[in-house]
Amino acid sequence: MVTVRIYTEGGGDSAGQKAEFRQGLSNFLAKAGLKGKMPRIIACGGRSFAFRDFCTAIRTHSQDVSLLLVDSEDPLPAPLKSKWEFLYKRDGWNKPDTADETQVYLMVQAMEAWLLADPDQLRAYYGAHFNENALPPKQNALELLTKRTMNDALAKATKDTPKKSYSKGAHSFHLMGLIDPGKVLIACPYAKEFIDYLIAIS
Repeated sequence: MVTVRIYTEGGGDSAGQKAEFRQGLSNFLAKAGLKGKMPRIIACGGRSFAFRDFCTAIRTHSQDVSLLLVDSEDPLPAPLKSKWEFLYKRDGWNKPDTADETQVYLMVQAMEAWLLADPDQLRAYYGAHFNENALPPKQNALELLTKRTMNDALAKATKDTPKKSYSKGAHSFHLMGLIDPGKVLIACPYAKEFIDYLIAIS
């Protein structure tokens, strides 16, 4: 049986945070239709480390399917001809010779777009004094929002709640495991591309 490995940015620098991120993403993927056929998730910390580890895996685990999942960080051109070309122009990352377009996926423009796709879960998680009016009004345009816009919106929406302002770390990892994948796939087409491929090869 072929093993699917996802090399993803996220989890920070500590082993504990990486474990929390893996658990959150694992819960999300299970609810998205991959329960019982889960890929192996490798949380790499920063996006450059994810790319480095993916490149290593292409060489050392050639018998497996290795995938790269990172934030785009910036807007994507429309139409997007190649994700690898985008990453080369933005980050200077050279596509491994044996990799193709089915092996790279983008969270556009950051993971926070996935969280914002489920305002109901955000409200339930943060509880009292959650300010939903601070969230972006158009759910069908989340991938057009900058990373700063999304983080500012989450900070404003959550600053008066018992959990305090949105935190990249404990909050984001827990939320990843709680949000509804169905809502994410509707709001974020690049997330849908990722999940559809995982289901197709599982």
